[in-house]
Amino acid sequence: MREKLQETSSLLQVHPLFFANVSLDGEIQNVSSTSMIMLGCEFDRAIGNLVWDIKNFSKFSETRKWLMNAVKLAASGHASREKVLVEPALNSDESSHLVSLHVHPIRKRKLGITKISITAIDLSDSHGLSDSSKMEQERLARVIDVAQLGYYEWDLKTNAAVLSDQLKNKWTLEKTLDVSALFLKIHPDDRSAVISRMESAIRQHRSYHSEFRVILSDEKESWIEAAGVAFYSERGEPLCFFGTTLDITDRKLREMRIEKNEESLKKALGVSRVGFFDWDLHRDQTEFSERMRLDWDLPEQATMSQALERIHPEDLVRVRECVRYALEHHVCYSMEYRVYHRDGKEIWIEAQGEAQYDSFGNALRMLGTSVDVTERKCLELGKQAIINDLTETKSKLEQSEKKFSLERILRERFVVSLSHDLRTPLTAARYGVSMLTSGKESPERREKALRIIRENILRADRMIEDLLDANRIKAGEKIPMLLEPCHLNKVVAEVLAVLNFIHGNRFSLKCLDEIHGQVSCEGFRRILENLCNNAVKYGGKERPILIELSKSNEEIILCVHNEGNPIPVSDQSTLFDAFRRLPGIDQQEQKGWGIGLTITKGFAEAMNGTVKMTSSPETGTDFTVHLPLVEVT
Repeated sequence: MREKLQETSSLLQVHPLFFANVSLDGEIQNVSSTSMIMLGCEFDRAIGNLVWDIKNFSKFSETRKWLMNAVKLAASGHASREKVLVEPALNSDESSHLVSLHVHPIRKRKLGITKISITAIDLSDSHGLSDSSKMEQERLARVIDVAQLGYYEWDLKTNAAVLSDQLKNKWTLEKTLDVSALFLKIHPDDRSAVISRMESAIRQHRSYHSEFRVILSDEKESWIEAAGVAFYSERGEPLCFFGTTLDITDRKLREMRIEKNEESLKKALGVSRVGFFDWDLHRDQTEFSERMRLDWDLPEQATMSQALERIHPEDLVRVRECVRYALEHHVCYSMEYRVYHRDGKEIWIEAQGEAQYDSFGNALRMLGTSVDVTERKCLELGKQAIINDLTETKSKLEQSEKKFSLERILRERFVVSLSHDLRTPLTAARYGVSMLTSGKESPERREKALRIIRENILRADRMIEDLLDANRIKAGEKIPMLLEPCHLNKVVAEVLAVLNFIHGNRFSLKCLDEIHGQVSCEGFRRILENLCNNAVKYGGKERPILIELSKSNEEIILCVHNEGNPIPVSDQSTLFDAFRRLPGIDQQEQKGWGIGLTITKGFAEAMNGTVKMTSSPETGTDFTVHLPLVEVT
């Protein structure tokens, strides 16, 4: 429609329109200023004169004679049209001007013919048009005919209107008439709004577009899509208005049938569990069905904003984005989201919707449905929760099975190691007993036998005590310890003296302070022995081992550092578990039961302390024990 209007308006620029109103006797009553420019006379000299006496017409006798006769015919109700010559404007170099004169009677209801409209269309320029321009005019005329567009030319100074043949015949009106007669064809319910919209477009220098009803001669109601544009003087005064009309009755009837079907659908949905809404996007007014208002806990005259406030905050952004995408791409949306009632109740909604658009692609309204799917969603979520629980339980069972399988292997290894390690001191003790019971040994030999028995029984007792302590720690029990004044420097020196004797002076001590604390001396000794033995077994062979003893304001710090291969990250989390032994050395060389670090941690915690480990290829491995510092007074 707009493209056709632009093409038609270009025709006006080739053939400017000019209007004048005269009495039934031919006396000029009013005339547009643009006509004066074309005719080359002043406005005040034209009013009151006989139109055929204006020198522009009187100069050519044939023109004057035809015009006098045409006015007489118009007074009796007949229109005339003729191509004539007139005198051109004063500033023109031409000797004559070719115009098309249209003389039409103007009728008013109950009064009959009240005046005569004379329209002059300048044809001189068209005579000088190129062939391509003439072809363009002919093409435009064919476009208007094929498109079945009616059009009219309205002089805003005189209110005279000239109708196209298509519009004249369709609306059963005169070719030339007062524009009020044209407006009377508009449906009474639409007339005021249409005229107001046109006047507003003229005032604001913008194009006009509207859809409205008209009543034709057979009292039949038709729908019209109208568009138009005004033309202005150099001073911005509106001169004339060019408008087009297109019969859209068939389209409107289809739309009304669709609306009727939608109403039927709404009624059908009303008796079902499906809620629906009809959202007028221009007026931002929404009609919600009773079912949707109940499902969403909405008030009687709810707005779309109130409905959006019901949507769960975590879902609202997704809902807005989905609707925006549907509007921009002219597609239907479908989604599920949560809605909150005013009492805090949460329900699940399955929603669908689609917008309707006008012929220009502008969204007019959106229709949508809403179904409460809370029960189904709860079943789905419950099912998923069960699946998740089963998956988690299965994973835990697999982990437990793996853990129990590993513990079984460790216990089997432990039993083998325990049997082997206990056999040695027990065999030695039994040998000592045999020496004592033989009765043949010298006093020196009997003393040696007693010493062997005592040392190996103590060794076995120490093994059993370690095993019992490890089992207590594994069971979550805290090892009871007697905290007493202890000279820690002395304990460390005694342990390192024995270890250096056995391992060839690999151990060195760094200690700058004399440290006395309220700890278990035996527990501290066993912690140090376990960490040092661990450094010997898993550190680099023949590499030095550094022991650091220090204190801060609140704690005693013991650190055992060794070089060599780092402890794998995968083993660090289970390092202090019972019966675990580190990989990385020959299995044949591994000794012990895998409870040394377990006892170390248990003893440190029994003294309200902690033990930590760090290990990397660059810095080596450090076991650091932190114990509370309680000064001995």
